Amino acid sequence: METKNIGIYILIFTTGIIIISSLVEMIKIENNTMRYCGTVSYSETIDKEPFIKKDSLNSEQQEIVALGKELFEENCNPCHSMNQKVVGPALAGVDNRWENEEQLIQFIKYPEETMQKNEYAKSLYDEYGQIMPNHDFFDDEQIKAILFYVKYMSGEKVYVEL
Repeated sequence: METKNIGIYILIFTTGIIIISSLVEMIKIENNTMRYCGTVSYSETIDKEPFIKKDSLNSEQQEIVALGKELFEENCNPCHSMNQKVVGPALAGVDNRWENEEQLIQFIKYPEETMQKNEYAKSLYDEYGQIMPNHDFFDDEQIKAILFYVKYMSGEKVYVEL
């Protein structure tokens, strides 16, 4: 009698495994919609290209992007990337981490001085264990060009004047 019960349990267990395996195989992707066991979710693939295409920028903005790229590659690229921590933090969204652009510009020019009076600057030192070197050789417009380039390359919206 007990052997029959064990056989029934094994049959039920095996049937359950087969049903679950069949459901897992029912995953379908159609028009970016994934269906799985009665649930629906939406997924989308995005390109690594900038959100605003270069030809949608006016000529002045294209010049700013070019200047920002040149300055970034010569001065920032050794320690920063757009989306990954390197020696310093990733720069995508950097302007959103500061109260205002003036604080960010001040930090870029004089990080140690800014660290003395700004909690976020202190937290960067705590996280990375070093202070970024002064970039006081930049004028504000050069720093703004770098920040514009970072926004552009990070896929953030940049304002396009028509």
